[in-house]
Amino acid sequence: MASEVRQLLDSGYRPADILVAGRRRRMLVDLTKTLRAHDIPVHAASEETLQLGELSVKVSTLHSAKGLEFPVVFICGLEALDEEEAGRETESEERRLLYVGMTRARERLYVSYHGRIPTWVLEALQSGIESS
Repeated sequence: MASEVRQLLDSGYRPADILVAGRRRRMLVDLTKTLRAHDIPVHAASEETLQLGELSVKVSTLHSAKGLEFPVVFICGLEALDEEEAGRETESEERRLLYVGMTRARERLYVSYHGRIPTWVLEALQSGIESS
């Protein structure tokens, strides 16, 4: 993910054009560390603060990104949408949250996962690809 962000920055995107979002708040620490290790300016947002004016890549939860749009969005950790991992969240709630995250992207959307992702996520992504 960090190398792709670097390529986007080198190709003319501004850091503020990019959102990196994860399902769980605990993911933000790792995402931020990874970006900083690649010398990418980053602002990790808490639930209350997403400083849009800063010239940095924004890192936030999918919940914090509601209502915002970015030219480029990375959704990391699709495996966290698993109902077992999500705890009390239902599949329909997780599906809505993924939709919210995906619709934050105006130009480019990247999704990533590590390990196993829920079958419904694969089916939703495949049906979206097939219908376009």
